[in-house]
Amino acid sequence: MNDEDFYAQTLLLDPVGKWASLRARPNMLEYVPTDRSDYDELARVAVAEEGRALMYVPNDRLDYGTLARIAVRGHGEALMYVPTDRDDYGEIARIAVAQNGGALKYLPAERPAYDEISRPVA
Repeated sequence: MNDEDFYAQTLLLDPVGKWASLRARPNMLEYVPTDRSDYDELARVAVAEEGRALMYVPNDRLDYGTLARIAVRGHGEALMYVPTDRDDYGEIARIAVAQNGGALKYLPAERPAYDEISRPVA
């Protein structure tokens, strides 16, 4: 069974918990229609479980910044999926690097706040 078939079978609430199947396989977010009325809730679940699910969130969504913060708060390396031209990129990058210093490799050195973000927190 591929992810698309798996998602199609789990559109209803899972008997073991709300969106349990999405929690188990966060990358199924790729197959969730973005016009669903509960997309924001589904995306929050997915990116909290696995930061890489952020790659499936359209970056023009009004709630993208919130979803990106959730993703990097738990998985700093999800910073690789955040467009660097966002106004809130610096804030998101700070959260990511604080969570995982390895996320620094996704922070462009030419960013105005690079030195501040890359400095270890005391």
